[in-house]
Amino acid sequence: MLSLSGSGEANAAGDSNKLWQLVHDECVPHQQAGQNPPEPCAQVNIAGGVDHGDAVLKSKDDAREFLLIPTAEITGIEAPAILAPGVTNYFASAWTARSFVENHRKETIPRDAMSLEINPATHRSQNQLHIHIDCVTEQVYKTLTDHKSEIGTSWAPFPKQLASHNFDAMAVGGDKLTVDPFKLLWDSIPASKDKHEVMADSTLAVVGKTDSSGNPDGFILLKGQGFVGEDIQNHNRCPA
Repeated sequence: MLSLSGSGEANAAGDSNKLWQLVHDECVPHQQAGQNPPEPCAQVNIAGGVDHGDAVLKSKDDAREFLLIPTAEITGIEAPAILAPGVTNYFASAWTARSFVENHRKETIPRDAMSLEINPATHRSQNQLHIHIDCVTEQVYKTLTDHKSEIGTSWAPFPKQLASHNFDAMAVGGDKLTVDPFKLLWDSIPASKDKHEVMADSTLAVVGKTDSSGNPDGFILLKGQGFVGEDIQNHNRCPA
């Protein structure tokens, strides 16, 4: 079994292909054979075919996070495949998979404490797309709660730093994530720039949003450049 460690990345003597090898060589074949996938594979969904499927993996033993990983070979946020027509909305799948974090913690996690995040190509150790699923930090939770009314429906700078980083933010509606954050990020990049280069240096996150009464009220999307966005997450505890 592959050992996972450190921010959900694979610890395998610097082998950047270990997550892909685990999904491709262990999780998927066991599912295809009608067997329970081996740990740390928690779920494999290939009902629509391997090219459109995804796997949920448990991170290291002393962490609470899970990872959502395509069963198709996709390097990461910079890959053209994530923008192809008919591509799976991997962020939507990751949001559904937050139940694994709740089951592991044995608690119901408030919508606005849960987050999804992907790191830039320039700040990752694994070359297979993986979305981190876990709670936000206490500081991020409080800051987003205090300023969520200031977040509009188009990208704009968020007024405060989150985990010591500057983000742009936008709000989207719906109980389920029907929009694709990757495509919203791509569309926000000016045509005058090298869009693939900007994507490669981007971090992208989704946080659940509630209204003033605590009812589901869509999502907050966050994007940043040149840093590890996973800093907004706490893999040891959820906000109190």
